[in-house]
Amino acid sequence: NIRQHNVHRLVLTWIGVIFQFMWRLGTLTSRVLVLVLYSTVYTYWVFLVVILHWITMMLWVLSRYAAFKAERLTRLQKVGLSVFVSYIHIFCYVNLEEQSTKLKIVTFYSIML
Repeated sequence: NIRQHNVHRLVLTWIGVIFQFMWRLGTLTSRVLVLVLYSTVYTYWVFLVVILHWITMMLWVLSRYAAFKAERLTRLQKVGLSVFVSYIHIFCYVNLEEQSTKLKIVTFYSIML
């Protein structure tokens, strides 16, 4: 979670940024590859899996994140942002709040299984 007021807390060196990028790229690549392999065997069922996962992530984002409540956004903008974040959550976890993330990460990866 890097916002404008948190830039001073960012302590990654350039090598750390490269390794974090490689880690995220490997995670994303493996998940996309699994979806592609799943689609070769079960063709249209992959859409059901992705849609159900997206709906689950959408409900989780809408119920969980207070980050959108603090922002001065219209209701339509909050829903649009939630749709976008839930799409990202199909592939990887993104933290949007400055709270303890252990429970959120455990919940996310439990749903991912």
